[in-house]
Formats: sequence, C-alpha cells, structure tokens
Amino acid sequence: MAQNEKGQGLDDQAFDHISIVIRECNLLSATMSKQLGRVNILHSSSHFSKNLKRNNNQNKSNSKTHFTNGYKSIANDTHGDNEPLVYGFIELKSILMSIKDIKEIDSLTILQPFLLVISTSSTSGYITNLALVSIYKFLFQHKIINENSLNHILAIRQAMVSLTHCRFEGTEQMFDDAVLLRVLELIQKIFVSQHGDILTDSQVYDVLQTVLSLACNKKRTEVLRKAAESTLTDIVTKLMYKLKGIEETFDESHLNNNTIVNEKVFVDKEKQPLIDDLIGSSTKYSSVPAENDINSIHSRELMQGSSDEQSIEANGVEESQNPNENEFDETDEENYYGLPVIRDFLSVLVSLLSPEQSLKHNYSTKTLSFQLLNIIMEISGRDFFKHPSLLSLLSDPVSKNLAFIFKNIRYTKADLLQVALQLFVTICLTVADELELQIEFMFKLLLDFIVDGDTSNGTGSNKSNNSNANALVASMKEIIIEHISVLWTRSQSNADIFTNMFIKYDCSLDKSDLAIFMIEKMCVLSLPEMAEFTSDSVPPICLNGIISFIEDIYQNFVDVGGFKDEYKTEEHETLKTRFKKTQFIEATSTFNIKPKKGIPKFIEYNFISDNSESSIGKFLFKNSNALNKKTIGEFIGSKENVNILEQFISFFDFKELRVDEAIRIMLTKFRLPGESQQIERVVEAFCQKYVKDQNYELKGELFIDTKDIEEGDYSSIRPDPDSVLVLSYSIIMLNTDLHNPQIKKHMTFTDYSLNLKGCNNEKDFPLWYLQKMYDSIKNKEIVMPEEHHGNELWFDDQWNTLITSVTLTSKKQQRYSDVEVLQFNKFLFKETSSKILKVLFEIFQIATDDYISSTVVSTLDKCSILAEGFGFKELYNSMMYQLALSTRLTNFDTTEEIKPLIDFLNVKPLIGSLSEYESEYEDIPFCEIVNTEVNSSLTVSKKAVLLGKTLKAQLSTILLFRMVRLNRTEFFIDKEVWRCILQILYVLYDNKLIIPDIFRSFQKKNKLPKLPKPVPANTISKENTKSGNKNRNGFFNTFASYLKGDDYEPTSEEIEFSEIAHNCIVAVEVSEIFEENAKNYKDMILLELLFETIKSLDIDSKNESFKLFLIEFLVGAVMVSENIETQFINKCYQLIEIDNLSQNSKAFALRVLIYKLNLMSLDFTNIQKIIDELLKSNKVYDDEFYGVKSIGTEVLKKLLHIVESNTENQVHILNYENFWRLLRKFSSFEKNCSKIYTFLDNLNNDKRFIGIDCNNFMLLLGLLDEISSKGAIGLNITKDEDEAVVAVSQNTIILTQKLVAYIDFSSNEKERYSESSDQLFALIQAMAHQCMNPFKPIRELSQNGLNDLLNGELIVSQNLPLVNLVNSAIEPLLDSLEEQDEKLHVLRILKDFYLKKHKLNNTEDEENYPVVLNIFNKYNTTNDDVEKVLQELITEKNAFVA
Repeated sequence: MAQNEKGQGLDDQAFDHISIVIRECNLLSATMSKQLGRVNILHSSSHFSKNLKRNNNQNKSNSKTHFTNGYKSIANDTHGDNEPLVYGFIELKSILMSIKDIKEIDSLTILQPFLLVISTSSTSGYITNLALVSIYKFLFQHKIINENSLNHILAIRQAMVSLTHCRFEGTEQMFDDAVLLRVLELIQKIFVSQHGDILTDSQVYDVLQTVLSLACNKKRTEVLRKAAESTLTDIVTKLMYKLKGIEETFDESHLNNNTIVNEKVFVDKEKQPLIDDLIGSSTKYSSVPAENDINSIHSRELMQGSSDEQSIEANGVEESQNPNENEFDETDEENYYGLPVIRDFLSVLVSLLSPEQSLKHNYSTKTLSFQLLNIIMEISGRDFFKHPSLLSLLSDPVSKNLAFIFKNIRYTKADLLQVALQLFVTICLTVADELELQIEFMFKLLLDFIVDGDTSNGTGSNKSNNSNANALVASMKEIIIEHISVLWTRSQSNADIFTNMFIKYDCSLDKSDLAIFMIEKMCVLSLPEMAEFTSDSVPPICLNGIISFIEDIYQNFVDVGGFKDEYKTEEHETLKTRFKKTQFIEATSTFNIKPKKGIPKFIEYNFISDNSESSIGKFLFKNSNALNKKTIGEFIGSKENVNILEQFISFFDFKELRVDEAIRIMLTKFRLPGESQQIERVVEAFCQKYVKDQNYELKGELFIDTKDIEEGDYSSIRPDPDSVLVLSYSIIMLNTDLHNPQIKKHMTFTDYSLNLKGCNNEKDFPLWYLQKMYDSIKNKEIVMPEEHHGNELWFDDQWNTLITSVTLTSKKQQRYSDVEVLQFNKFLFKETSSKILKVLFEIFQIATDDYISSTVVSTLDKCSILAEGFGFKELYNSMMYQLALSTRLTNFDTTEEIKPLIDFLNVKPLIGSLSEYESEYEDIPFCEIVNTEVNSSLTVSKKAVLLGKTLKAQLSTILLFRMVRLNRTEFFIDKEVWRCILQILYVLYDNKLIIPDIFRSFQKKNKLPKLPKPVPANTISKENTKSGNKNRNGFFNTFASYLKGDDYEPTSEEIEFSEIAHNCIVAVEVSEIFEENAKNYKDMILLELLFETIKSLDIDSKNESFKLFLIEFLVGAVMVSENIETQFINKCYQLIEIDNLSQNSKAFALRVLIYKLNLMSLDFTNIQKIIDELLKSNKVYDDEFYGVKSIGTEVLKKLLHIVESNTENQVHILNYENFWRLLRKFSSFEKNCSKIYTFLDNLNNDKRFIGIDCNNFMLLLGLLDEISSKGAIGLNITKDEDEAVVAVSQNTIILTQKLVAYIDFSSNEKERYSESSDQLFALIQAMAHQCMNPFKPIRELSQNGLNDLLNGELIVSQNLPLVNLVNSAIEPLLDSLEEQDEKLHVLRILKDFYLKKHKLNNTEDEENYPVVLNIFNKYNTTNDDVEKVLQELITEKNAFVA
C-alpha cells in the first residue's frame, strides 16, 4: 500500500530520488550483512528505528534536528561491531518507503548511515568505498541533496567532517589507496562546489590539515600523495578566491607582532602544527598510538555534551531522555569560513618551513609549502595589504624563511630552491611595495651568491675534487637567474622593474642602491667568462635583462618625444632625495672612518639641523641602521660625547621591559665599544634611562618582600640605577659566557643567581625573574651588531635589525607619469650606462654569433640615442671612440687627450693588433674590376676585404656614422673623436669605398663635375657569365678575359667580401650624414681639423684628388653651417688662394675657384683679390675659361650674384675698376652677355648706379657698348642663341640711354661739373657708336635713343657745347652711315637739338650756327631732303628771333 502511494507521487524525473536512496541502502546493508552473517538484529533495529523516525518527525514540524551536536564528528566504532550500521540502513529504507517526496526528509537523516560507515574504523575498505560512491551520487550525480533540501547545511558540514575522519580496516595497499583517492575526490568536489561555501572555519581547517598531512606523509604512495597535492591545490585556489571577496580588515596588533623581544619567532603558539596522517587505515602509516590520534581526540571532544544529548556508541544508539534538547538552535550556528582559517592555514605552512622544524619535515614538505604559498600569492597576493594579520605573516616568517634559504643556497636542494624562488618572484610582483626591505635583503643575498661566490675551487687539484660541488653551485646560479629574469619581462606599470627599484630603493635615504647594485651584478654576469662559474645559460639571460632595461628606457624616451629642456628644470622631488642620498653616502663614509669629520658633513648637508647634542643624538638614533654601529658605539662612548650619549639613549622606550629585553633593544642601535670606560658610560646612561621609564612613583609604595613577588608580577620588581647597573653587567657577562665557543664550562643558573645575591636594592631578585633572563639569553644570544658576520647569528642579527625597521602599512603604489619615469630613467641610465656599455662592447668584441653581435649593436644604437638625448657627452664620445676602434680600419694614437675617453668605459683592448688582424690579406693589392656588360665596377683592397669579411666591423662602421648623423646637440662630439672619424673617412676614400662627392647638392648648385677618385694600382676588365646561372659566390665571380695578362686576380671570396664592404658603406650614406646635419659644424672642431689636414699637405700636384676631396669637404661644410666666423672663412680663402696651389693642374685651380666664390658669398672681404686673380693672364684663366668652358660662366654667375646680393658693400665693388674690366672681359663672349645685362638691369632698377664715380661710369659705358655691339650678329643669324644676343643688345642700348639719370649736374664745383660733362659726352658717344651698328634694327633703335637722349629736357638744359657734340659724335656718325634716310634722321636730330638749345640760350649762336650750317651743307650735295630740313631749321630759327 505504501509503495502504491509513493508511486502516485512521482514527478517527471526518469528515476525518482527515493528509489535511488533505497537502492543504495539495499546495496550497503546487503553487503554488510553478508560480511556479518545471519544474526538476530531485531532488538537493535527497533531501537535505531525510533531514533530516525523521531528526527524525521521533527523536520516535518519545521524544527531543526540536532544530530550528534549538529555538524560534529560521529565517534568512530573501534569495536568491530557493525550491526548498528546495518540497522541504520534498514530503518532509513523504512522511512523512505513511508514518504512520497524526498524533500520531506531531513538531509542529514539520509546521509547519516552512510557517514557512519565512512567514519567507522571497523568497516572494510570495500564497504567504505560503496558508502563514498553513494555520497557522490546523492550530492553530485543525482543532486538529491542540494541547497533546497531540508537541513542541507548540517548535512554537508557533517559529510565533510566524516570525510576528514574517514576510517576503515586496511587490506592491500593498492585497494586502500583507491578508497582514499575516492575520499580526496569527494573532498575536492564538495569544497570547490557551491556546497563548500557553507563550511565553517574549523571544518575547512580540518580539511586542509587532513589533506596536507596526507600529501606530506612519505610513507604513502607517490600516486596518493600527488592526488592529495592536487586536491590541496584546488582547495587553496578556492580559498584564495574567497579571500578576494572578504572585506578589508585592520588590526593594529598584527602590525608589530615581530619585535626583537618576542620569544615567538615563526608561528603563533596557539596554532597547532601539522597533524599526523591518520586517515583511512592509519595504523599502517603512522607511529602515533590510537589514543594519541589527534583527530580521534578532536572528534571525541566535539562529541562531548550533556548526558541528555544523543550519542552514538559502538554497541548501538541510545535514545535521548529529553528530545527537546536535540533541537538545533540557529543562533549557535558557526559562521561560514573566511579570514581566520586562511590565517591559520598560512601559519601551518610557515611552521613547515621553519628551520627549527627541519628535522621533523623533509625537503618535499617544504617544497609543497612553498608551492602552496606561491599559489596563494599568485591568486590573492595583492589583497594581503587589506589584512594586516596576513601581511604580518608574509612580512616576517615567510620572508625570513625565504631569506634563510637564500643565505644557505649551497646546502639547499635544487627543487626547494626553485619553489622558493618562484614564491620570491611572485612576492616581488604582488606585494613589493609592502615588503621593500625584505625584498632588498633577499635580492642582495641572491646576487652576492651568484657573483661573489667562491670561484677559486676550479683551480689546480681542487678542480677535480670539487667538480661535483662546482657543478651544483653552477646549477643553483642558473636557477636563480632564470627565475629573477621573470621580473624584467613582467612590468607592472609604465616603469620597468629596474626603474621601480630605483624609485623605491635608490631614491630613499634609508635603503641601499638596489637597482644600481642589481644592474651592476647583471653586467658582471653577462660576460661569457662567468659561464665558468655559473652555467652557459646565465650570461645570455643576464644580457637579455640588460638589453630589456635599455629597451624600456628607450621606449619611454620615444613615447615622451625625447628629453626636452623643460624636463631638466622640473626635477622630481624623489630625484632631489636621490641627490641628497649621494651627499648622505659621502657623509656616512666619512663618519664611518672618522666620526669627528663625519658629523660636520652631516650638518653641512642639513641632515643634522645644528651642532647641538640633542640634534646629533637624535640623528644617530634615527639613522643607526645606515651607519657603522661599531663607530656609533665608540663615538657616543667617548668621554667628550657624554651629553650626546645621554640624548641618544633618551630616544629609547624601555617601559614594561625586563632589563635583558631593554638591553637587546638598545644593542640593535649600536655595538658596545671595546674599552671598559666606554662600556661603563654606556651602561650608566642606560641604567638611568631604564629606571626613569619604569615610573616607579606612579605605581605606589611597595610593601611586599621581593622574595614573595609572584611570578609574572613585573611591576613589583623595582631595581634602582645601581641595581640595574649590576644586573646589566651580569647580563653582558652571561651572554659572553653562554655563547663563547672557547669557554668549555658554561655558567649555570645557580651560579648566575648566586652572583646576584643582594643586588636588588640590597635584596635578592626573585628567582623566577632571573630564570627568565637566564633562559632568554641561553636560548637566544644577544647578538652584537656586526659581531657574527657570515654565520647564522649574523643572519638573525641582520634580520632582526631589518624587521624592527619595518612598518606594515597598506601602501598603494604611486603612479608616475611617463615624463616623470623618463626623469628617473635618465638618472638611472647615467649611473649605470658606463658599466652597461663596457659589458656590451666586451661581449661584442668576443661574440662569434652574428645574432648576438647584431643584438648588441642594436642596443648600443639605443644607448647612443639616449646618451645624446640626455646630454651625456662623455658617454657619447666614449661610445664613438670604441666603435671607431671596432671598425678595425685604422690605428689611432693613444694621446693624452684621448685617454679620458678610453678610461671612461675601460673596455678591454681588442684581441690582436691591427697588423695581426690584416696579416692574412696582406698581399691583396688595390685593384678595380670593371664589368663591361653592365658598366659597373668594384674595388678590391685589403681594407675592403677585411671590412666585408667581419660583420662586427660593418656594424661598428654603420653605427659610428649613424651617431654622427643623428647628433642634434651642438658642441657634443669631441675633437679627438672627430679626428678618429676623419681618419676612417680617409681610409675609406683611399680604398675607393666611399664616393668622394659628399656634398652633392653643393656640386649640383655650382654645376661642378664629380670629384676624381683614387686611381687603383691596376684595372681588370671582366664579363658576367653568359650561362644565366646566378653566381653564388659573388657578383663578379666568373671571368672571361683580362686586359693585361699579369694583373692580380682576386679570389671569388675576396670579391664577395669587397662587394659586401661596398654595400655596407652605401648603407652608411656618408653624403647625407655630413650634408644634412649642420649641428656637427657648429663648434668648428671638424672644420678646424679639415683645415689642419689640408694645410699639412704638400703644395705640389701630388695627390690632387685627395686635396680636392678635403677642400670640397671643408667648403661644403662651411656652406651648410650657420654663423661661421668671418675669421675662419678668410683663413679658408687664404688656404686655397692660387698662389698656394700654383703647382696644381688647371682643372684643380678652376674647381678651387668655385670654392672661393662660395666662400665669397659668406664674406665679401676678398672679392677684390678674386677679381684681380681672374684678370691675370695665365694658363688657368685663358680665353677658353672665359668663353668656352661652362665653369667660366658659372664663375661669372656666382660673382654677379655675390655683388648683387651684398647691398651693403655693393657701392665699394661698383667703384672698383677691375670689376668692370673683368665683366668687359667676360662680355667679349656672347654667351655671357645675357647674365651681365641682367645683372646691370637689376642694378639700374634698384638705383644702384648712384654714387658710381666718373672712371667707373666710363668703364660701365664701355661694358654696355661691348654688349650692344654683339647685336651685329643679327646680320647672320644661324641659331636661336643669336636672336637672344640681338635681344640683349637691344635691351642694353635702352639701358645705356637710361644711364643719363645717374649723371649729376647739380654740383657747382668745377671739377665735379667737368666730370659730369665728360660722362654725358661719353654716354652720347656710346649711343652714337651703336647708331653705326652693322645690324640695321640695332642702328635704328640706337638712333631713336640718341634722339630721345639729345632732345630730352635734361640734356638740352645743360650747357653742352654743340661744337664738341658735332665733332665728337654727330659728324663721325654721319660719315659712317651709308643710307641717306639714316643720315637725314641724324640731321633732323641735330636740327631739333640746335633749335631747342637756341630757344633756351642764343648767346652761343654765333659759334653754333655756322657749325650746324657747315654740317648741313656738307651732306646737302645730292639730297634735296637735306636742303628741306635745313630750310625748316632756318625758318624756325627766324621765327624765334621775330
């Protein structure tokens, strides 16, 4: 009937949950019954049935059942009687059959029989496994128990408790392990699922302890331990993600829980250590007796309750007398797990790492602990600062254990070191801001081990004896570097790891220069020879770190757009602290050597405000960690510094401390001096301060005898200063006695206490008080600072000093702008660049791999840009000099001037001299191979072959010239570096590796041909192969013929190398380097060096091409420069004057002439010299120069441009007669006339002829007449150029006519008036002369011009003698003309001129009229028109008279 009812209530699920549970009950009960045999179990069954029914009824009435004290552990059945377990399944099945829906039953009721099986040690592993499978089905496979189930929280919690206390009878190890693997699986699934969120702190702690102990038990199989580790990893992962959601906490008690007087060092004493592994068939794997089973004890304790509470015993289940007391009270429910269990678990992990636990826990346990800590930090490390209790654990015990391992690396296994380093790197990436001092300490330990480790073991006989040890140490160093290298690949901000270190440490007064220290160590480790003491992989890793550092700075430099001037004035405050730190270090060094000199330095640099004892004492107290503590002790202990001592001691706080504790604290600040009197002063000052801090007067009168003072009542112990003095000395003596290895028989407590009889205000100290001091000193030595350097006591002292300086705060990393980061990077680069570049150059020199060479050069390139951008001149020049050496193109003399550049980087000399380097190719001559098919050539020489053969030489050459090209800072490259660069250029020129035409735009502008190249010793003509196959060995490998049979034939390899060298130099782009960057000439150094080189050359014709190369280089550089001094321009001009070059060829002299004219455009001073030079008749300036060669035209063009553009000095040159003579000389050739006319016309338009004197005016007229005469070519025009000449002549005639405006008739001076008349007559004569031009259009134009000139108001108004005009101009003109109409035109001009002059002034008519009549009569013989004109003249004249 019940079954029918249940069936009617089924929902749509494929298989109802009640049936599933019943099936599992049947399976378990049947299996267990077979093992138990057939026995009568009815009585016990009835008893257990009541229990289950009652619980179910209570759930139905909406009350919660308190089963076995809620979620507490069920007691293990250790009697082997499993009948009650079977009854439990039978009764559960009975309950299930009476309900319709699984939701009607309490979740714990369903699970309880199965959990009893799991936690009962008398069950077999097989039965336990079945129960575990059932639990898995209920929770995960069918989800019978879920968040909607009744009382599911208690059920889940009880299930986890039973799993952590799982017990069963052991059989075969393989089967036992299978059961435990099932347990681990269930624990993992419950915890990482939503069910795990409802567990409590205590339950999670049990889970962690259980799984951790299983993972750490070496008696377990490897498979089981690894499974436990995997489960633990998942649990810890879930736990740490839970931490990320926990709200921030703050508890001041955790901020200073690690003091120098704490007896607890690693773990809170209240926390239990790792429990023994007792899960499963535990007796096989643990030596702990059952009665000492901490889990069983824990379970029994949890099970204890009132006698009325329900308990499950081995012989059955008894019903509670008071059912109401079994109801679960929700107010007593423990909260969900959170921060407490996380903190406790961390404490357990730390305890496993403690050196004190090294005998109990093996390396694998420590390794696992580090792995788990690393997981913790990776997931939630950045959340630790929210919880000081966690951060305090990380700050001291975890960090100290890491540091302890790093200090003892030689005695640490590689696996343990690896996981320790992983944790260290994770800490650096997550909480570096909170643990700055700890990280600094650990970094130094690691790097000191790598670099400063014992490297002497690899020599002599020790090498074989210690080879294994050396190999182990080398592998350790490799491991360290591999892990640290992660830091420079994972930047956490816009600043890389080194810059962040620099900001945090190097720019802090109380910290060391960690960034600089680390970079310097990496530089040392980057050198290939360090592989001998480390491993082959260490140098490349460190080199990559350095390269990464440079690349980060370079990228920051590029992103910001360079280091601008405004960044220099806006220095960051932190950098100012860095500058102060430099002063602080200087003063500290002085103090440590001689305090009397150091204190004034501190005052000078404002670290000590004044010279008072109080200020000095306060400074020494505050900065004791930065100073030598031995020196501090000697200084304050001296007689003259007693007041400073008192001030120094006054800053301690000894309240509520024992005397030994106070001494411990005091001796962290300084070391006791050696002299007894000094010790006495220190101890006396200490005693006074100690008694003062106890405030005896505030504690009231003491009426009790000191012997009767109860233990722990420190307030009743009140020694006076004398008693404290005796006690202090006894403590110092006891410390020495107990910890001096040379003392064989140490003082006992009895001896110690007897020595102090009657020393407490003439009474005895309580024995318990003395015992605590004795034990404290015996267990932990009072370590004097710097006393035990190198041993563990030194380590403890250093760590205690460090940890007392730590203040745990919730820091938030400051975000710096890119500009601020660049400012830090500049300073850091300045401090480290010399060491970095030294290493890079040394690696570059010995590198055999082309990739490494290229990578290093790329980094050097970035360094050069940074050096130039930051303004590090000395560094930049040292780099350039080192690159010049690396080209191996030439030798450089080691002069006194160049030594500073060598010493700055101090790079090891190149291997082998230059002669040794070149010896292999010594017999290669300088020859040229001409490819006739493609009309190309290739020069082969020793230098070319060596350059093409050596990639490093090519890279050095390219980078060297790139630095020259990219330099944008004036006065930046030193003279000695320029000298080296020029030497390299000369070598490249001599070997025809560079095209000498450096200033190509200069050549183009001046229409200069290309410069001549060096002539090779011999030339070989060759052809490419006709086969069409590409030559694999080089461009010119296959030859067909030779012009000469005795020519040297380069090998295919030499040709290939030469071709590579040529391509390299083409890539250098020498022309662009020197032509485009005028900044290189600003300081005149390069120009002066070129000048000196040219001046040192012989004046003969030898090596003309090289002279031209240098001169054009000099002049071209001057022309692209800005604001060159006039004095230097004149020097250059004098250097290339024709007198100094008289022995050179004509082509040479003509090219130099162009150079001089270019110099003339910058300075007008020497223009007369060049004009006079050009007028000299010699082999250079002949008719061919003036009229045939284009260079003459170019000279004229430049000369005219110079004169025209220089308006300030223009009048001076226009009044220089040789100037007009020179132009007259040029004008004798038609091709020059147009340029001269244009020049003159421009001068006229700008009214520049004003002020020209009479002589030069005459020369100007002669020049114009010369040009006008060229129009006669119009009679026989054969080409377009002839028409242009005619046009120029016509324009010149018009221009000549305009010159009348420049004749000054205003002067009353006779001489000046006479000059004006002469100029006028000369002008008329010039016009009249062109009226005779053979080409009629020219004549007609000139006649019209003459008419306009003579009949113009200006001429008519002047007292121009008509007789002179007729005799000097008109009559000769009429005589020369052949055509009557032209003569008639001239006569009309004369008639008009006479009439106008007569009209204005007829006083001279008696003289003028006969002359005019005579001219008309002379030419009136055959032409009536002449008579007609004459009659017109007479008629008009008479009309004037009338």
